[in-house]
Amino acid sequence: MNSQIDVQKLVDASKSRAADGIHQLAQAAARKIDDAGRYLLENDPSDIADDVRALARRHPAVFVASALAAGVLIARFLKSSSRRSWVEV
Repeated sequence: MNSQIDVQKLVDASKSRAADGIHQLAQAAARKIDDAGRYLLENDPSDIADDVRALARRHPAVFVASALAAGVLIARFLKSSSRRSWVEV
């Protein structure tokens, strides 16, 4: 009986730590999204293009992987949007 209570306490504690970790991850993501939004509002398109070019020069593999991921996401979005428009017609 006592070991069952200890295991339950361990499970409860690990659940709490996992929830804290998820909460911290969500807060960090929210901060990054807020920072990105502020960056887009405070900089003009030519500055953003210059920064993208600089990133591509410094980290070409990261740039290509990001561009590929963005392309896949946009293609999936467009594909799912086109299906909906055909279904609704």
